[in-house]
Amino acid sequence: MASTIFFFLTVAILAVYVTATDYIVGDEYGWTTNVDYQAWAQGKQFVVGDRLIFKYQAGTNSVYKVGGSGFKQCIPPAQSTPLTTGNDVIELGTPGRKWYISGTGQYCKLGQKLVITVSAKPQAPSPSPATWPRKMLPAPVSPPWPIIFPPIPAPVPATPYWPLPIVLPPSPAPAPDTPNWPLPIPFPPSPAPAPAIPYFPLPFPPFPFPVPVPAPNQGGY
Repeated sequence: MASTIFFFLTVAILAVYVTATDYIVGDEYGWTTNVDYQAWAQGKQFVVGDRLIFKYQAGTNSVYKVGGSGFKQCIPPAQSTPLTTGNDVIELGTPGRKWYISGTGQYCKLGQKLVITVSAKPQAPSPSPATWPRKMLPAPVSPPWPIIFPPIPAPVPATPYWPLPIVLPPSPAPAPDTPNWPLPIPFPPSPAPAPAIPYFPLPFPPFPFPVPVPAPNQGGY
């Protein structure tokens, strides 16, 4: 129970230490006249790291950071530069009293000024050792006999995640290409040509007997 309370207190203090707050001066009214800024600042705890945001229409107002006497007399410092953007952000960097006035016209004398007190940032507490009794763990008990563990088997070789190469048998020698034209067909040899027969008649052999010759002046026979 005590540890839980200590934990939540530490978290709460750290949250205050780390978190900074943005304050819009005057809330929904902004930085203008006819607003009681001292009443607005009451009840607020300003811490180093917080920011004041002065909102107004640019060109119609301004913000000066002054000292105590300048705050009472509504007189800005001699060589100070006013804030005039209409969304002026001032970060509270140091603790102490802070005074701000409007440097436009007679607005400061009409009540447009603000004084606050800034507190130092709380220091984060250092963690302290716990004072409650700690729970003691029992000492390990050794068995009365030695424990023999079986031998660890050798690790199985890991299978590679890439595919192994496939060994193919050697390809047979390619067959000779068949020509794409017809091969010559062998024919038997032609016989020798017969001797030519002459185209003129051969002489006949002589007759074995005499041919009768007609007598003159005799007609035929």
